[in-house]
Amino acid sequence: MDNDSSGNVLFRFCAYCIAMAGLVGLSSFLIQIWGGDLVMRENGIVEDAQVGCLLLAAAFLYLARSHFIT
Repeated sequence: MDNDSSGNVLFRFCAYCIAMAGLVGLSSFLIQIWGGDLVMRENGIVEDAQVGCLLLAAAFLYLARSHFIT
């Protein structure tokens, strides 16, 4: 693995860590304001954030796959 690809992996790892820390911070902020029942319920903001993260990861994996196949 050359330095360019390892820097890219490091950048993506840091971006994911910052995104996850932001989501945790946002959820704890919303729990303090709205209460835990509203935020942590089955159809709450946490579920929507998880779906968003999964869709984003799927899009990144698709882009990486199409980049390496062509």
